[in-house]
Amino acid sequence: LWSDRVDAWFREPGAVTDADGGEADIERVLAEGGVVVRLEGDRYAWSDRLELDAAERRTVLEGRDVHLLTPGDRLDGARRVEIRDAEDRASVDGPGLFRRFTPGDAAAAEPAMLAGRPRTPAAPADAATDFQVRWTRGLRIDPDGDGGRRIEVTGDVDAASEAISLRGADRVVAMLAPDADAADAADTQAEGDAFVGAGELRRIEADGRLS
Repeated sequence: LWSDRVDAWFREPGAVTDADGGEADIERVLAEGGVVVRLEGDRYAWSDRLELDAAERRTVLEGRDVHLLTPGDRLDGARRVEIRDAEDRASVDGPGLFRRFTPGDAAAAEPAMLAGRPRTPAAPADAATDFQVRWTRGLRIDPDGDGGRRIEVTGDVDAASEAISLRGADRVVAMLAPDADAADAADTQAEGDAFVGAGELRRIEADGRLS
């Protein structure tokens, strides 16, 4: 964790367990100013403010331009991101842009080091993507009860992939197969946890006026 200011609250050892049943010595972390954090699954995030609940494995990132890089994926332009690892849920409040890069251009989602501090790389304009979606209102990721994931995006949604291209949808819902059903997870992303998961797209629905 890198930040201008960090406050941490600790528990007495063994007093409380975390969501996985292990001991959680750190109860809460609050970081403000130039926050860069490495999260579980080789994910990096940049924000103005970070709040971490260690026992619940809940992370909230806030700022004018929050970035989240996961192996092969990147999220840009968000204002508030909440990740609940124990529940396999995540949400973005406000506008954002999510891109999943093809394996050959996955370096666009890898942080560079600058004076020992990770910095977000600028994605090349010609970097190839397997899927990208931009929205103005929000994004929510939930487990679908069948091992896959349900992704709901709202607010003037533009989405593009090999299978579909749409603009101006009020709401788009995508259903991803379980990660294990991906044809070859190693080709889909590098080792680690993707923000939306590595499963193949099973179904997509869109509401509202489309262009």
